[in-house]
Amino acid sequence: MACEGCCRVDQNETTYMPEKSNQSKDDQVLLAAPPMQPKMVTSQPATIISPPAKVDMGITASTAEFVGAWEDPAKSVCIISDSTLRWPNNVISKISVTGGKLQLQDVDTTATLDGAKNTLTWSDGDIWKRTIVPAEFAGTWLDDAKGAHFIVGTTLKWRNGTISDVTFSGGQLRLEENQLTASLDSTKTKLAWSDGDTWTRTDNSANSSEFVGTWKDAEEKLHTITDTTLNWSNTRCSIIKVGNGQLTVDDCGGISATLEGPLKLVWSDGDVWMRSSA
Repeated sequence: MACEGCCRVDQNETTYMPEKSNQSKDDQVLLAAPPMQPKMVTSQPATIISPPAKVDMGITASTAEFVGAWEDPAKSVCIISDSTLRWPNNVISKISVTGGKLQLQDVDTTATLDGAKNTLTWSDGDIWKRTIVPAEFAGTWLDDAKGAHFIVGTTLKWRNGTISDVTFSGGQLRLEENQLTASLDSTKTKLAWSDGDTWTRTDNSANSSEFVGTWKDAEEKLHTITDTTLNWSNTRCSIIKVGNGQLTVDDCGGISATLEGPLKLVWSDGDVWMRSSA
């Protein structure tokens, strides 16, 4: 709320005081006082008190340090965005960051980062390690009928277009909706499902290395682009394609983006993202 200054004009009355004369009364020459000029009162300029600087309620530098995927001792992956923590069972907890500590809202539990920003130590003793949302599962997979399925971040897009949320625990991909799990073989090219199905990796993604990185939008939210996905700040993921210097997001009506130099990403809807070092 803007503060408003006040001003006070001090008006000092000017009085003419004739000089005392040392002459005798007879010799004294009375000098008439100069005519009084109308007093001009000039208002002093008001002292303006600037309003306090606008407080940015978006993502702060300290919050940005916590954003990403974290693996707990059980190899389960939790995802921290700018305002939430998504647990392996898809439960969402609200978070805040104060004084360099992450706080779970409504729970007396905090977490702090190490100097390298790669280890998260919780006040209850748990230690999480920074990880990439298991990149080895990401990509295009063919089932036995040659139907293509896409795993991007924490999303599985089935060949019929249906979307399922996936989690990662104990080194396995999990579908909570039907309790299925999937494991990779040693070559990372076969995905064996607990119901007996086996998918085979196929590589049909375009090279998107120029776009890879963390990007900050106009609302200070962070989004991450990998070789095959766009991981939004709200933990959703989208498949991307890159061609002719343009990135296209398939599940957002074909919205596209181009680079203006290495630091600016300009979207076809007018949004502009800036590359972030977070």
